[in-house]
Amino acid sequence: DLYDPLIRAIKEVSDGKTYTTQEKLVTLLLQACAEYPEISAVRLFLSKSPTLNGSGALGIEAILDQSDLNYLRGKEKA
Repeated sequence: DLYDPLIRAIKEVSDGKTYTTQEKLVTLLLQACAEYPEISAVRLFLSKSPTLNGSGALGIEAILDQSDLNYLRGKEKA
């Protein structure tokens, strides 16, 4: 399947690992997506709950277009 290598890369980043911040995990996932030139845009949303005293939620969303992905790929300057 076309997405199998990407799915493996995402699992490698996320399976059984913990990260200090959601931003770190999102960054690693976006870098994994950028490895595939076939991907021209990414929208990633990550949330966790509970966050404080058994309640609440915290989330982060990242939206990258072709230009952003090219920057991650080292093809363009910011």
